[in-house]
Amino acid sequence: MRPSILLAGLFVGALLGTLSRDARAGEDDPDDYPLAYAQRPLTLYTQGLQLYLAGDVSRFVSDPNAVKSAPQSLATGLSIQGGAKYGISKALEVEAALAQIQILPKVAYGNPTLGATFRLLNSTLELGVRARISIVTASDSAGIILEPSVPMLVHIGKSMRLDFSAGLPLTVARGQKTMFGLDLPLSLSLNMVDTFHLGVQSNVYIADFSQLSTTLTVPLGFFAGLSIGTDHPILELGPSFTWPKFAQPGATDPGGKINTNVFTAGLAVRGYIFF
Repeated sequence: MRPSILLAGLFVGALLGTLSRDARAGEDDPDDYPLAYAQRPLTLYTQGLQLYLAGDVSRFVSDPNAVKSAPQSLATGLSIQGGAKYGISKALEVEAALAQIQILPKVAYGNPTLGATFRLLNSTLELGVRARISIVTASDSAGIILEPSVPMLVHIGKSMRLDFSAGLPLTVARGQKTMFGLDLPLSLSLNMVDTFHLGVQSNVYIADFSQLSTTLTVPLGFFAGLSIGTDHPILELGPSFTWPKFAQPGATDPGGKINTNVFTAGLAVRGYIFF
């Protein structure tokens, strides 16, 4: 089955699903949207809007062969991202990240992303289907990344949540062979109080199955969130820190199998509006 047909099927299924009994039920009460992050659902409430702006400072390798012999070849990157999510119904959420701007090492426009998530199951275990498309804007590798996935959310009591997703990214770039990969992000978060949460996150990411040993990467990161609001969030601050190439089991250099030289520190500001 062609990826374009699969993605189209996911979107059509999501739209048809809005006619289900779950979607036809009464509109969500915005005052019921939980302030505590651990209690929030997989998708936004009906007519709920989340706006966000995030900045990242990264330390990355300008020359992949220079980490061992010349650590000074590590470079600094700075980027700003902005976007939004919107709840069309209780079960359907759409998203767009269009303002992707790289400031350092040189000014460039990043990769805009569009997506949709449809929630199939709403209980202690929440299950859905998701489709995302990213447009790669770099002139030497312009193309698209299509990723259908199955997101899952497990509520562990009222103060903890486990997020997991299984995705199959398909990369089509100019002048390069098509790549099929695997994307398995996982995060565990805990609300210390309703207004503050901490979490740890990782991922098993394979960019290309045909080069599994060299493209397998396992990042490791930590994140937090300070929510401001009364019955539901109005504003949220989210700092994060990640080693994006923390473990690379297939690295030929034994010293490169665990990498803490490359990291990303960021801060996200999220605002919530319920119409």
